Amino acid sequence: MDPALPNRIARTTQPDGDGLLFRFGHGLEIRTDKPLAADAGRVLALGTPQATLMNYMLSWPERLAGRLVFEPFAGSGAIGLTALRAGARRVELLDINPRAVRFARENAERNGFGPERVLCIEGSIESFVPAQPYELIFANPPFVPTPDGIEGTLTSRAGSEGNLLVDLLLRRLELLLAPDGEVFIYLFQFVREGKPLVTHSIERWVREREVELTPTQQRPIAVEEYFEAYLQVFAGKQQAIRRWRADLLERHGAALTLDHYVAHVGPQRQAPTRWTIEDNLERKFGDGLRLAFAEDRQLALGRVFENFVPS
Repeated sequence: MDPALPNRIARTTQPDGDGLLFRFGHGLEIRTDKPLAADAGRVLALGTPQATLMNYMLSWPERLAGRLVFEPFAGSGAIGLTALRAGARRVELLDINPRAVRFARENAERNGFGPERVLCIEGSIESFVPAQPYELIFANPPFVPTPDGIEGTLTSRAGSEGNLLVDLLLRRLELLLAPDGEVFIYLFQFVREGKPLVTHSIERWVREREVELTPTQQRPIAVEEYFEAYLQVFAGKQQAIRRWRADLLERHGAALTLDHYVAHVGPQRQAPTRWTIEDNLERKFGDGLRLAFAEDRQLALGRVFENFVPS
């Protein structure tokens, strides 16, 4: 078995006015909002999802060298700007949130990247048309499953099953991606009998590509813990949450669990699309990136709080 890749992130965090400033061992400085900032458009602080994709780039710079890279749902731009540090020729960042576009532009300037290297675009993945297909796409879309009736945050809510935005990305993949291009997407998934729900979108929308799903969680968590976390955090939305719970269990059964994955969509090939699950996180993305937690409730509350906006 191949050894684990080293963790090259070396991140430090400090307060910066009303936000946070992250400094990384590869020289990048990224400013975000603070967690639970009272703004539904707050720019997410950086955690394990971003670090996992960033560490992949730093571990395999030969796969980034000279490439045109796209980061949709870019937020602060940390993932795309890391691609430039790893040798990408140019990066284009897309976000529907004007606050995020401003943060990404300021972070690019903070790190010395001019408009010839990075383009920050305000727009929706549903209608965006690139000037040319991309060679690599790295995405950390909003992925928190959110009951109908809860507004949540612009940066986290992702529909009742959590796949609203990733489904849009996969649906438009052949327009956005060159035939020999590749995509990496960090996901949070309901899982039914070992099968993440995103596989339905993969089977429907991805054409003649191999898709590898890498679990990144210490263990799956029980779905009831996630429902209870919503009931606890959104105490005034009990009826909407219970309707959502009943609908999910009716469609998918009571044995649902939740897990995080990285989906790696490979180049086009002369064969039908096929997906597999490979437990290769440390060998492919790096050490110290597996989401660990003492109790299921701990992880469930962490994700649900991403959707909570203090008054």
